[in-house]
Amino acid sequence: MGRQIFGNTTQSNLIIPDPHQYAMYEDPLDTAFLIENTKTSLLGSRWVFEKSIPSTNDLARELAKEGAPEGTVTLSDAQSQGKGRSGRYWDSPPQGGIYLSTLVYPANPLDVAPFMTLLAGVAVANAISTWCEVTLKWPNDLLAKDKKVCGILCELLPDLKPMPAIVIGIGLNVHQQSSDFSQELRQTATSLFLATGQHLPRTKIIRKLIEELDREYHDFFKEQPQRIIQRWSDRSCMFGQIVTLSKGSRRVKGLVKRLDSKGYLVLETEGGEEVFSAGEVTLKK
Repeated sequence: MGRQIFGNTTQSNLIIPDPHQYAMYEDPLDTAFLIENTKTSLLGSRWVFEKSIPSTNDLARELAKEGAPEGTVTLSDAQSQGKGRSGRYWDSPPQGGIYLSTLVYPANPLDVAPFMTLLAGVAVANAISTWCEVTLKWPNDLLAKDKKVCGILCELLPDLKPMPAIVIGIGLNVHQQSSDFSQELRQTATSLFLATGQHLPRTKIIRKLIEELDREYHDFFKEQPQRIIQRWSDRSCMFGQIVTLSKGSRRVKGLVKRLDSKGYLVLETEGGEEVFSAGEVTLKK
């Protein structure tokens, strides 16, 4: 059973059983509302809706290989193999959260790729700030009340023909209660429901999120990269805090100073300032 194409929209009738069983809040996605009411200049040029798939990032990657247009959005009600950074798994129960990816073809992908995670973080923070106060944690997390509510995974496809692409993946916990997380995740993860006490409508959040992402992406190419670094920094909770950064087998403790001109993290360590392009950061409680 394949996908059915309606204009600029693809909707799948393929249902992949999710391995987990959840008693989740009922919040079906209104795909017609998204198509008709999302106001953007690029993102949402094509929508691909799925009931359940392994990963929206993987689907976006495959569509890019097939020549999908820039601005394609892949959105699924559930993921069976949701992707996080460093090969981690993003728990994606049916109707529990927002799982989407967008496909872009920037003219200079190698140069702009390091900024896409920061850009997406700012866009998500802008989108949900109406309902929930969040802060940004380098490199790809959004925190609500000091726990992770959203993760971003940007993937560069440098060898794609006829032009390279970037997939911007976003996973946002919306309706989960504490019991929906594993014992380990309960210490670090949260949802918009846990942070606000409200079951917020996923459809309206997605509309706002795509509009904000579209605006930030458009503005990025009109202004210097320093603008997105500043906008990210204004929303971050990290500066002036002591953190531990893990990169491979190395663990570094230091004071967060700033992001440099490439969006890399600058720490003041015992040996002086060090710059990190990647790593797992733990905030000192």
